[in-house]
Amino acid sequence: KNNMSAASLKAARLAAATAAFRANVRSETELSGLTFDLVEIENGVRITTSGSIRNSFGSIFNLANTNLGAVAEAALTANTNYEVVFVLDNTGSMAYSNKMTALKTAAKNLVTQLQSVVSREVNPLHPVVVTVGAINGGHAPNIIPDSVVLLGTVRTLHDAARDTAEAAIARLCAAIEASHRTPTTLAYRRGVPPMVNDDRVIDPTIAAVRKQFGEASVIEIGPSMGAEDFALMSQKVPSFQLGIGSGAEGGTAGLHNSGYAPDEACIGLGVQALARAAMEILS
Repeated sequence: KNNMSAASLKAARLAAATAAFRANVRSETELSGLTFDLVEIENGVRITTSGSIRNSFGSIFNLANTNLGAVAEAALTANTNYEVVFVLDNTGSMAYSNKMTALKTAAKNLVTQLQSVVSREVNPLHPVVVTVGAINGGHAPNIIPDSVVLLGTVRTLHDAARDTAEAAIARLCAAIEASHRTPTTLAYRRGVPPMVNDDRVIDPTIAAVRKQFGEASVIEIGPSMGAEDFALMSQKVPSFQLGIGSGAEGGTAGLHNSGYAPDEACIGLGVQALARAAMEILS
């Protein structure tokens, strides 16, 4: 018999919820005013939490903190033993296993063959990255999927390699269709082109930044396979990309990372660098 009072049970559940939440909070130094409330509902509990989080960029607009809130419900059921049975059906939806085998084999072979674009098709001096980032097929364990969808991306630094990669992928898809008798459709959409710095603007900019901050302030890095939307502008006017160091002391997380916390002093330094470059180029 459980002699725990309702109040004690609620307090225990609230303590467990609080502990679980805090265990998943990356840094409580960025949180303030954190509150929890637990309410019994039919066959379960509802937990409400609220608080505020420090807004690194918002301080520029006098919004140093952002208020947050969340509500979660959980059903409470008795312990149940579940029995899982695997059935091999030879009468209906899973009877034609050869179709499933062909579809799976075709998808697997296409993923493997796509890497030959890099190793066999493109000039080895022109870097190319072909990535299949998602493979989706089917939603139920007992139904053969009608199709498998592969999603991927191609990255390169040269227009010629771009053309070669697209043509090679089209041929591979056609070959997979012929050899596995699986109808294949290729939807190839070109994104942004390579971002190429123009010497007419990048050289005077580097000189201007060194004048503003000193010789050691500029670090030249090699080409990157990242995509840049401003590359579209570089096809119309002389352009360049200038990276501003934003790492905070002790931080290791880079861009596009949930742990990224920049040193906001970099904003002012970036303004100085571009302003000095504009003065030098336009003078």
